[in-house]
Amino acid sequence: MYIVYKGFLEVIANGKVVELMHDGDMLGKRAIETGEKRTADLKAKGELHLLCLTAKDYQYCLLVFIFIFNFIRKPWKKKENS
Repeated sequence: MYIVYKGFLEVIANGKVVELMHDGDMLGKRAIETGEKRTADLKAKGELHLLCLTAKDYQYCLLVFIFIFNFIRKPWKKKENS
């Protein structure tokens, strides 16, 4: 999976530009989650910097997010005085 750190790129499917991606956009999520092959081509529009997230790192991030989410939404119990 990749995250556009800086720059622009075109997503091309069936020979047509279907999307323009820029800083902060993610690509390859479907492939990393399902193992599917890519469904489009990409073309950089000038200088482009991407961040790469491996499948292992992606899974780790999801586990950390789930842990934090569950921790935050747990109701806090008040201590009872004996």
